[in-house]
Amino acid sequence: MHAELLTKIGIALIFFLHGVALSFGALKAGTLRWPLHLVVQLSTFLLFPLLGLLLMRGAFVPGVSALDSDAQIISWAIVFGYAQQLFTRLVDDQATSVLEQVGGRGAAGDRTPA
Repeated sequence: MHAELLTKIGIALIFFLHGVALSFGALKAGTLRWPLHLVVQLSTFLLFPLLGLLLMRGAFVPGVSALDSDAQIISWAIVFGYAQQLFTRLVDDQATSVLEQVGGRGAAGDRTPA
């Protein structure tokens, strides 16, 4: 088997086993947080691609106005990858703050026995 196929199978298995281990209450609670999921999905698949197109067409970043060379592609990937990481961290920090205010549990490592 190819390493890429093994990697995909391994990742799918990890997600499956993690999902099977969740209680019904945890699944229900996650489903009820649909506004947060919507914000993350829209920012990932709509906001950042549109922002990228606008910045490329507007030539706001000198020397990075098109995808003519490998260097330009890499520089755009770095700029938008970092911007997306910052936004995701902001959303994660906000979610953590909300969970702390309502007495929810954070990441798996933060859980204390009830």
